[in-house]
Amino acid sequence: LNTHLFNINSTSNVTIEGLGRSPKEGVQPSPTVITMNNAGSGYHIFGTGSNSVTIKNLDLIGKKSDDYNLATGVGGVCFIEPNPGVAQAGNTVNNIVLSNLFVNGTRDHGIYFVGSIMSDVSNCRVSNAGGHGFFTTEGSTSTKFTNCYASSGNLAGFCIQDRKSTRLNSSH
Repeated sequence: LNTHLFNINSTSNVTIEGLGRSPKEGVQPSPTVITMNNAGSGYHIFGTGSNSVTIKNLDLIGKKSDDYNLATGVGGVCFIEPNPGVAQAGNTVNNIVLSNLFVNGTRDHGIYFVGSIMSDVSNCRVSNAGGHGFFTTEGSTSTKFTNCYASSGNLAGFCIQDRKSTRLNSSH
């Protein structure tokens, strides 16, 4: 692939559901595992202008970028508003629900929201992110992180930037 594995563009009511995720650092044989091993390409799941998206019960295995260099990594989850950086009504992605995910190795941030509202991230673990483990920015608001864990990224485990009403519950 030379692009995103799943590209959810201006679509609503999408669900991607696997059979479970690995409970520990190593990938277990029973869960749903999606592996991207090329370099310098897209995300496992990328969405722009999409609403009411649920992604759960997956291992997403990619390749960690070197020193936060987007040309050397692949993988992760990213949801971004249709017109990044433009403050206007309706320029958001909303009701993004991520649960029970293991994201290991990414080109950028492990789980990345730009302009998300009313979203929920629970029981997710990010290891070996090229950037931050979990990152929200550009007006993301009303987003809740519950029982989430980040380790071994190039930047911070959690970066919550330019937002209002974001909650971290039992996160590390």
